[in-house]
Amino acid sequence: MEEDLWEVTLIRWRSAWERAGRAGSTIDTYINGVVRYGQWCREERKQTSSLLSAELYVDHVRRSRSQHAARSEARALKAFGKFWAEEFGDADPYSKLRLPKEPEPSSKSGRMATEEDLAKLLATCNRSTFVGERDYAIITMLANTGMRRSEVINLRLEDTDLARQTIFVRTGKNAAARRTIHMTEHLQGVLLKYLRKREAKIAKKRSTTYEERATSLFITEVISKPNLTPNGATQMLRKRGEAAGVDVRAHSFRRWHASRWLAAGGSETGLMANSGWTSSVMVARYTRDAKEQNAQLEAARLFG
Repeated sequence: MEEDLWEVTLIRWRSAWERAGRAGSTIDTYINGVVRYGQWCREERKQTSSLLSAELYVDHVRRSRSQHAARSEARALKAFGKFWAEEFGDADPYSKLRLPKEPEPSSKSGRMATEEDLAKLLATCNRSTFVGERDYAIITMLANTGMRRSEVINLRLEDTDLARQTIFVRTGKNAAARRTIHMTEHLQGVLLKYLRKREAKIAKKRSTTYEERATSLFITEVISKPNLTPNGATQMLRKRGEAAGVDVRAHSFRRWHASRWLAAGGSETGLMANSGWTSSVMVARYTRDAKEQNAQLEAARLFG
């Protein structure tokens, strides 16, 4: 590829994905992957448009970083190659680039949460306090809906309809991730209690600035920055996990919810719609920890 077109094409690619509704974090992941490849090619004096260069780079990432990182970088290159072909009418230079095999989950973030994990985390939340009630609601929502961490934290106050028991997910990884999902009766009750404390907190602050800025469903006690951030939620889970003696992430609950959905007899199509997925590959990826357990439950239902 012509080096003088590389930077401007990346800018145009970012703009195209932003218009398509891709999440900023997803865009950054893909863009940064391609940028790292370009830097590596300059250092190694390789041609960026060469399939061989791409293959060597992916192998370099696999050996120097991890299998997961190599797969991520390869996906970025393949996506960029497709955009390049559409933009200039050229052949896609990376169409034949093979994705490294998806690695088996080995970290805590890759494992499925358990009912015991949930109970221990919730037990650390003092629901007589605002923060305790808020954290209890966040953890319950993660476990009851299978939503992504960013989706939960980016909810606005008006996105939850307690009467109709629905949650509108307006921000996701892509357009398909924007969806309306069901709110369980249990979650409805938890949110009702949290919203009462949220209202009391805002009233107690007696600050117009705080009230105007507190647009998110889940807020903090800080007047200058009242809306809780995804990073803040991650820190909350880590601290409560340390207190509870468990090590789980938000995605651990997403895996657990997906596995429980199928174990209860739910369809893959329904799970995909609920989770904001467009491919059944994601179903397999997120439920592989519980395949044997779900198979036993299914056999018991079928044969007694």
